[in-house]
Amino acid sequence: LPDRRERLTENFSFDVQDFAAIGLRNDQLEIVVLPEIGAKVYSLKNLRSGREWMWTPPEGAIFQKVPLGTPFDQSSLVGADECLPTIFECEWRGRSIPSHGEAWSSAGEVDGLAWTQGRLVTRLQLPLSPFWVERSIRLDGSKIFFDYALRNLDFAPQEFMWAFHPLVKMEEGDRLDLPG
Repeated sequence: LPDRRERLTENFSFDVQDFAAIGLRNDQLEIVVLPEIGAKVYSLKNLRSGREWMWTPPEGAIFQKVPLGTPFDQSSLVGADECLPTIFECEWRGRSIPSHGEAWSSAGEVDGLAWTQGRLVTRLQLPLSPFWVERSIRLDGSKIFFDYALRNLDFAPQEFMWAFHPLVKMEEGDRLDLPG
């Protein structure tokens, strides 16, 4: 049986500029993801204070599906993206890898069953590199847990760089703790 906190997590969905948005919330936090745009974390709110942690330009966000290879500075520049298999534009093993990698502009699929059980699981296969990636998000009180799985679909070893790339709205007095 799930513990009491997991039962208090609810799922919800809505549309944002013609994109499906899916989320989780409990009595303290709310997180929203746009699966079609690299499973971008669009919103992260502290429900007790009302604070939105993801940065949005003053004129508002414009979300669009962009082709692979689009420069990252032409993306929506909102929320948090996964940079995989690289951060910088490069040529690697005969592949032209775009700036910030392939994941941020690729469509992910949602595990509907996990979502109904309080976990937001998205999966995607990178279009150029032989990687399959899964990200699972769950809420526990005032904490958010991200769990990842990466599978190499090639027989040869594959090198990669991976970064979670949040655009966070920081305010005076904020502190970011990253456990070891």
